Amino acid sequence: MTRSLTRELVGAVLELRPAEADLAAVRALLLDHLAVAAFGAGTDAGRIMREHVLGDLGGDGPTLPLVGTAQEAPALAAAMGNAVAAASYEYDDTHTAASLHPGAVIFPSALAAVVVSGGDEERFLRAVVAGYEVMCRTGRAVNPQAHRARHFHPTSTTGHFGAAAAAAVCFGLDVDRTVAALTLSGTVAGGSMQFLAEGAWTKQVHPAFAVQRGVQAAQLAARGFPGVHDPIAGERAFLAAESADPRPELLLQGLGRDPLEVRNTGIKPYPSCRNTQTPLDALLLLKRAHGLRPEEVASIRFGLVKPGIVTVWEPVDRKRRPQGLVDAQFSLPYVAAIALVEGRVGLEHFRPERITDRSLWALMDRVECINDPALDRRHPPSWPAWVEVRTKEGAILRQEVENPRGDPANPLTEAELLEKFADCADGAFDERRREELWRTIQRLPERGSLERLLELLRQGVTG
Repeated sequence: MTRSLTRELVGAVLELRPAEADLAAVRALLLDHLAVAAFGAGTDAGRIMREHVLGDLGGDGPTLPLVGTAQEAPALAAAMGNAVAAASYEYDDTHTAASLHPGAVIFPSALAAVVVSGGDEERFLRAVVAGYEVMCRTGRAVNPQAHRARHFHPTSTTGHFGAAAAAAVCFGLDVDRTVAALTLSGTVAGGSMQFLAEGAWTKQVHPAFAVQRGVQAAQLAARGFPGVHDPIAGERAFLAAESADPRPELLLQGLGRDPLEVRNTGIKPYPSCRNTQTPLDALLLLKRAHGLRPEEVASIRFGLVKPGIVTVWEPVDRKRRPQGLVDAQFSLPYVAAIALVEGRVGLEHFRPERITDRSLWALMDRVECINDPALDRRHPPSWPAWVEVRTKEGAILRQEVENPRGDPANPLTEAELLEKFADCADGAFDERRREELWRTIQRLPERGSLERLLELLRQGVTG
C-alpha cells in the first residue's frame, strides 16, 4: 500500500511527551482561551449558542461549565457553546504559519473528551498538544493562501482534524483508530469565508461544528468504525480537495525537531482580525514616538501581506463604513482610526454606537492599503507590515514591524496576559477567583488541578 502521511503524523503525535516549555505555552493559551470565552459568553452569538445548547441539544453523562456563566451542560454540548463564545469576538489565539485559530477548537474538544473518558491532567495536556500539532500542521500543509483562495475558513476545516486528534488522545485510541477518527471528521470538514462579504456571524459557529464532529468522530472510531488510508494527504483527500496548491511535505516537516505548535501560537493584544495586529502595532508605535494627534494626519498608508488586502481592506467602501461587529473587526481603516483617536484598541471600541460613529469617517477615508511583495516573501513565518503617516505639515513618518505583539517571536509578558484576562473576564470572575484560576492552571499537570479548575469555573459568575 502507498505511504500514508496521515498515519505517520498520527504515529509521531501519539508518542509526543511535552516538555516544560510546551506545558508553559499550554497554560498561557488555556488562560487566554478562558478569558475570551468568558467575555464571548456575553455576546449575542455566545448567548444564542448557549440557548441552543441548553434548549435543544440535551444529553446525559458528565457535564462541563459554560465558561463565563452560572450554567453547565452535557460535556460535548457545553464544549460547542464554549467554542462559539471563544470565537465570537475575534480575540482568540492565532497560528501565523497556518493562518488559523486553534484554541477555540482544541481546548473545548480536549475538555469534553477528558471529562467523558474520565482521563487525568496528563492525558488532557497531551490531548491539547496533539490537537494543536495536527490542526496547525494540516493548516500549513493545505497552504493557507491557496485554501482561502477557494474561500475555505482554515479554523473550521483543519479544526475538524485537530478536534479528532485531541479527543483520540483522551480516549486512548491507537494509531489505526486515530486515523479513522481523522477520516470521519475530515470527510465533513468545511466552512466558507462568505461571512467576510456580508459581515455575518457564521465564522463564530465554525469552531463549534469542528468540536462536535471531531469528538464524535473519535467516539465512533473507538467503537470500531473504520477510516481511509490517508485522510489528509490521499489522492482525493483533504489537501487535494480543498487546495489548488497543497504542500503535503509540511505535514511532517520538523516534527520531533522544531518547537511544538503550541509554542508557535500567538496571543492577540487587540480584539480584531489577525491581519490588523501588525499594522496596529506599527501605527501605535508612531503615535507614541511622535505624539501624533488625529487632527495632524493628512494620510495613512499601510503595506500589507496579500492575505491582509483581501481580508481587512477589500471591498474598500465596506471597510471604510463598517456596519456591525464583524465588519469593524475586519476593517483596517476602522481600527486605525480608533488607534489614532484613543491610543489603544480594546473591547469597548467595538460597541455598536462606536462602530457607526460618524466622527471617525474622515480618518477612515484617509487610510489606504497596498500589497507589498517584499512583505509576502517573509510571510510566513513572520507577519510583517509597515505604515507611513503623512502629516498636514508635510512630514512623512514610517514604521515597520516584523512580528506583532503576542506572537511567539514577540510574546506578551505574564503581566500583559493577566491584564487581558482581567479585561475580558472581569464580569465573570472577581479578582480573587481570577488569581485562583491562574494559580490552578499553573499547577497542571498536578493531580487534582483539572478538577479544581472545573470547580472554579462551575462556581458561577461574579455577583
